[in-house]
Amino acid sequence: MKERYLTIFVAVYNIEKYLDRLFDCIKKQTFEDYEVLIMDDGSTDNSLEICKKYAEQDDRIRVISLDHHGLAATRMETYKNIRTEYAVCIDGDDWVEPNYLKHLVDAQKKYNADLVISNAVLCNEKGDEIYRFPHREEGVFSKNDYSEILPKLYLEDRLNYMFGRLYKSKWLKEINVGEEDMGEDTRTVAQYLMKIDNFVVIDECDYHYIKYNQRAITATLGSERFHKMWKINQFVYNVMEQNGLLNEEMIKTIDTRIFSAARMTLDEIVYNKQSRKEKYLAADRIIDSKEYKASYYRQKEKGNIYSLVIKPVSPGKGSKYIKQELNRIRIYSYKNRIKKFTSKIIKKDKAI
Repeated sequence: MKERYLTIFVAVYNIEKYLDRLFDCIKKQTFEDYEVLIMDDGSTDNSLEICKKYAEQDDRIRVISLDHHGLAATRMETYKNIRTEYAVCIDGDDWVEPNYLKHLVDAQKKYNADLVISNAVLCNEKGDEIYRFPHREEGVFSKNDYSEILPKLYLEDRLNYMFGRLYKSKWLKEINVGEEDMGEDTRTVAQYLMKIDNFVVIDECDYHYIKYNQRAITATLGSERFHKMWKINQFVYNVMEQNGLLNEEMIKTIDTRIFSAARMTLDEIVYNKQSRKEKYLAADRIIDSKEYKASYYRQKEKGNIYSLVIKPVSPGKGSKYIKQELNRIRIYSYKNRIKKFTSKIIKKDKAI
């Protein structure tokens, strides 16, 4: 069998209901010089059998079955088994447009790039668009541009996913992301950027990332989620510091993402099933943690608190934030009930 141009690598774990869609969109790719590497992480449903069925139909599809070790370990094992010079990631429960590979390969060839970063559409489970990365003109960036461009890309979420990228396999094989699954993508991309000479950003939007309500590890509730997300940002902080890229703009971006993680977790605490007292305690554990306060006071000292994209909750105000949100929800719910009741009365009056 001839060596293909690139590998599409897919980590699979108990996603049988999405696999027909996955293989269908791969089959429709206008760029056809690829092989597919399926790494099954010990699925307990019919995922492995479905993948093997497709492999029997197309000799470009290769399936490797592993014991269940989680996404991070599966990905590192995947990198070892890539046989082509270039590699592209598709998450098994997402889907891509027919020109996904073509646009990535065209950009790589045009700029001789070590990494191509494209745009993506984040969708809900129905496939409706929720969000896409901000529009950015096509451009190629070298290490001389890192200090200026990386903070912008990190704030835009473009450095936090493996999908929508074309990589050089030799650099992926040197990545070590550790054992924790949460943040595996961010840790991989941060390390990869330090190994390469240049990358290109394109605005093609061929990747559809499906954001599921309950399936992802990021659905974890409580202060534990914040601390996990803090560790991801601290990893980026350390990588940038070790490579002389930790300028004020990067620190500001990292702190902004920490504030965003805190707000996101607080909003989840508002809606979880704990008692009010438990919610207040969980919120205070986040806002009064040394990790959060380090970012808050660092940005306060720089005079940036009120100019940030995310307005941070002040230390000591975690439980107050929860209380305000609970009251807002209660008032909104009450007004909604009154509106519905009034609407029913009006309909009855009209009927009379």
